[in-house]
Amino acid sequence: MDLNLLIQTAVAFVQANLAACAVLAVLFGILLFRSPKLALGVFGITMLLAGVFLLISDVATSGVNYKTKAISRSAPGER
Repeated sequence: MDLNLLIQTAVAFVQANLAACAVLAVLFGILLFRSPKLALGVFGITMLLAGVFLLISDVATSGVNYKTKAISRSAPGER
């Protein structure tokens, strides 16, 4: 997955769900000021899970592309 596509998707999500993102930002800000260690732990785990999901998505997309190419190839004797 391209980084530009990921950023465009994130921006589109924030624009479509502005109220929910604002509430999450305020809650994270409150958590950051009350308990910085917990807030950074939550942020770290969130980023780790996002990276794992991105990796899984990238690997699955590669597999689908390979399968499509393999199916679309004709047999060696046909033409």
